[in-house]
Amino acid sequence: MYKIIYTGKKNNIDISKVSSSISSINNCKISLVKVNDLDEATNSFFDGDSLILLLIEENLDGFENFIKEMKNDESFKFLPVILILEENKIENRKKYFSIGVDSFLDEDFDDEELILICSSIVRNQIKIQELSKQLGEVSEKNITKALQLDLIRKFIPLTVWEKSASLAEGQDLEIPEEEQELSIIFGDLQSFTTISEKIQPEEVIQMLNGIFNIVTQVVYQNFGDIDKFIGDAFLAVFRHPEMALLSAVAIQTSLKLYNDIREIDDMPVALFRMGINFGKVIRGSVGGTIRYDNTLIGDPINTAQRLESMSPPGGILASKSLLSQINFINIEELDIKSYNLKGKNKIIEAAIVYDYIVNNEKIMDELFKIRNKIEKEININEKRYKIA
Repeated sequence: MYKIIYTGKKNNIDISKVSSSISSINNCKISLVKVNDLDEATNSFFDGDSLILLLIEENLDGFENFIKEMKNDESFKFLPVILILEENKIENRKKYFSIGVDSFLDEDFDDEELILICSSIVRNQIKIQELSKQLGEVSEKNITKALQLDLIRKFIPLTVWEKSASLAEGQDLEIPEEEQELSIIFGDLQSFTTISEKIQPEEVIQMLNGIFNIVTQVVYQNFGDIDKFIGDAFLAVFRHPEMALLSAVAIQTSLKLYNDIREIDDMPVALFRMGINFGKVIRGSVGGTIRYDNTLIGDPINTAQRLESMSPPGGILASKSLLSQINFINIEELDIKSYNLKGKNKIIEAAIVYDYIVNNEKIMDELFKIRNKIEKEININEKRYKIA
């Protein structure tokens, strides 16, 4: 399993006895291999069992450079070396320690002395190797876990990830229900089922990923969160109603450009219908004891979805409740209409706003000013956190 190489001219060592005794003490097979010079020693490094200890006689020419070079090699940097001294002088020991020698024996040593010093060093080396192996396995498992977590975090809302991190620190295994006042975008691709029936499944996935890449980039750049993707639909939430409106406009504008490129390549295109709303919702965990989904529940979510179903393709139908939260939008300038919500005995006031917003330079400027203000506040808070 392991081997010790003795390099030198001494010829009265009982190789069999020493090997057997060191093996017995350490409870594993250890062979003592004797060679005459440093070249022979080098050739034996990789032969057979793993090298665990090297003994070198002081009288060998070039042994100092040999040890220095060996200790500079990553493969043998931590290989222990015992030097057999011709003269036991303290100044020699100090010098040899500095080049990487770990221990010493006088040249008149006997087999028992050799067995004891070798057994002691070998025992420590075996423990170090076992510990290194365990640490390596732990490190590998930690890397795997980290990669798993990095993969998982892409499949859950950022809000839930951040909340779970703080709860984990407190060893709390449940995410508590929380009421939040949020702005909501619900977007769904018009007639995407029909489109997907005409192209290959891999093309469907590629197209959806291209579209949803636009959505995620815009939402996260504007400090929102994707709560979920539902087939060819998405639900995004924002703490700031201005950022919900800016994101809805930016997604529709970016998707139009994306479609222009696809049309040039004679590829199918798709348009979002969008509904945006504002109100109080509950974030809670829904499911069984084995599998949960942490999601947003509440009438404002359902209303956003109903608004989306009545929005024109490429348009945005925004509730009056959301538009009223944005003080630089003049509600009177908008074509506010009453909408009968499908499946609900409820009428809601809303307006189709994409063209109005995107063509109003003053409103767009105000939206970007608020975005920049939020970004500055976030950066200041991050700096404070780092200082604390």
